[in-house]
Amino acid sequence: MTAVADGPTDWSGSPADNRAESAVPRPGPWSWIGLALGGAIMAYAVWGAVQAFSTTEQLGLARWLVGSAIAHDFVLAPVVTVIGLVLARFLPVSVRGPVLGATAISGIVLLVSWPALRGYGLRAGNPSILPHDYPRNAAIVLGLVWAVALVVVAVRLIRVRRR
Repeated sequence: MTAVADGPTDWSGSPADNRAESAVPRPGPWSWIGLALGGAIMAYAVWGAVQAFSTTEQLGLARWLVGSAIAHDFVLAPVVTVIGLVLARFLPVSVRGPVLGATAISGIVLLVSWPALRGYGLRAGNPSILPHDYPRNAAIVLGLVWAVALVVVAVRLIRVRRR
């Protein structure tokens, strides 16, 4: 907020006479561009699924998408929120963002990889269904996520101590 001859302004440079109204940012052009591009990509994906999959496969995909949304909304989001609230209470402000971000990303990685980690769909007669070491791969991804978070935390702590 900057002061001008006519008084304070909000984040957009408009007069900040009505604080409640000016506190809510309006979507800018990048929001609309992102919405249009994301919508086009999703429409293309739906069209591709309709063209390439049989009715049974389409129903399986729909079941997986609905199940993923339910798992996210009723399992992942509440668990990560509670963990985030607990961590935010004890972590210094300077490291809170990277740790909470890595926690959220870890939850998403585990949720997405859960079927492979549990071996769902594995058939003894067909070893090519789940051919990789999924627990090791998930551990590598989680290790990389936390390594990046650790580097960001270290940089922030160094900056805080230099001040």
